[in-house]
Amino acid sequence: MLRQLIKDLRLAPLRSVLTGLSMLIGIVAVILAVLAGTIGKDYLVAINEQLYGRTPLVTVSMNSPRLSDAEDFSRLADAIAAKNHETAIVLNLDTDITFSPGTQSSGGIKGDVVATTPGYSSIYNLPMKSGHWYAGGERSTASIVVNLAAEQNLPKDSTAYAKTNQTTIATPFTVTGVVNDGRTDPTIYVNAQALTQYMRIVSQSATILWLDSPQLGKQRVRAVVEDILFDSIGGSVSGVQTIDNAQSYESVISVMQIAFGVCAILLLFVSAIGIVNIGLASLESRTRELLVRRALGATRASLIGLVIGSQLIIGLSVSLLAVAISVCAVGALPAFLPAYSPLQPPAFPVAAAIAAVSAALATSIIGSLVPAIRAARLQPALALR
Repeated sequence: MLRQLIKDLRLAPLRSVLTGLSMLIGIVAVILAVLAGTIGKDYLVAINEQLYGRTPLVTVSMNSPRLSDAEDFSRLADAIAAKNHETAIVLNLDTDITFSPGTQSSGGIKGDVVATTPGYSSIYNLPMKSGHWYAGGERSTASIVVNLAAEQNLPKDSTAYAKTNQTTIATPFTVTGVVNDGRTDPTIYVNAQALTQYMRIVSQSATILWLDSPQLGKQRVRAVVEDILFDSIGGSVSGVQTIDNAQSYESVISVMQIAFGVCAILLLFVSAIGIVNIGLASLESRTRELLVRRALGATRASLIGLVIGSQLIIGLSVSLLAVAISVCAVGALPAFLPAYSPLQPPAFPVAAAIAAVSAALATSIIGSLVPAIRAARLQPALALR
């Protein structure tokens, strides 16, 4: 039977190619439509995490007169990290710090200076272009990380010299890496532990970034931070805020996925119409052939199996080809993304591929039912005309 079906397909190669092309376009379009919706969702989430941090994020504003002391600040940082490793402390500097590429530079780089602990990189989606983020415990290492806008003046492995209004001698900091933070202005992320150790800075307030993975809630986080302050350096909490703006883009993501889903269904529907049209057209051209087979003793069931079987063979072959093309397309996407893009290479949508292939095979059967039934109803006597 299989050999007969293959021979039957080879009798009209153009018809087989057109049928297969219609199915191929439908399957690939469905997979790519779902993939486009997934990429759009991941892109929105990645940009949000790059600019505003991962959610849910609890920010705790605190005050303490001992933040400028190197040992006290390190004690506080270690105590907070022991409670939750996905935390960071951002110092609110009362002293202006400028970084210059050389000791003789008259002016520093105009931009933002973020004095924070190493955990900052685990809260924000900050892909590294080169180098690495400064690690925890580097109290004796004066290191900074710069963003793309500051890389031109402070490339990786270079030395940046920091000064304040109260200092005359510049302090050297090593640029350990370049990060993509999504900002257009130059931004320098300096190791706050090294900053308090090597430079005379003034800071009596800070913001604790607490990624609330266990969902403790802001009141519980506040109580934990107050206990840590009481046991370490003293101070008080002035405010707590929860940053969870996922709902702001969830509606956009839902609309986007619905739109791409509707497009995928319409593409599959158009493909099904094409299969039915091609099947009816092929039936018209094969009417005499089927009549002769019917006159020679072929049963109606064999004619139905012949028509449906041909479509199934085409469907299976084209499905394998469509999945292979889709896999290659997904595999080629990282080549179009920069190595430091916040968007991670998407995974192949296996569920969408299974659904598309199943729908295509079902469409092959349903689409060939009408031609098959019409072929079975042909009267053998018509072959004598």
